[in-house]
Amino acid sequence: MDINNFINPTEERVVDSTDDIIDLIVAQFNSKDSEEAKGEAIEPIVPVVTTTEAIKALNILKQYQEQRIEPINQDFMAYLRKELRDLESRRVNAQKQTTLKQWF
Repeated sequence: MDINNFINPTEERVVDSTDDIIDLIVAQFNSKDSEEAKGEAIEPIVPVVTTTEAIKALNILKQYQEQRIEPINQDFMAYLRKELRDLESRRVNAQKQTTLKQWF
């Protein structure tokens, strides 16, 4: 048997016109639009995580890494510290400045 016939047998060749290919692509996108129109959620809704929650979660992860018996990955710990600093600065910058009159 010829190697070219073995790799690409003539019986299994697929010959589609460009119209057929376009129709298949359009049908895929139309089915997604119709599911959304029915009110079915395709992707689950991811809850929004606040900066404070992210800081708490990273602190827990940092504490977990520090308590492990195995050696600590110093690169990972440096990355955690950097992310915590960035989140803390983002949290502080997001706070509004208030006056003392609002406290009274």
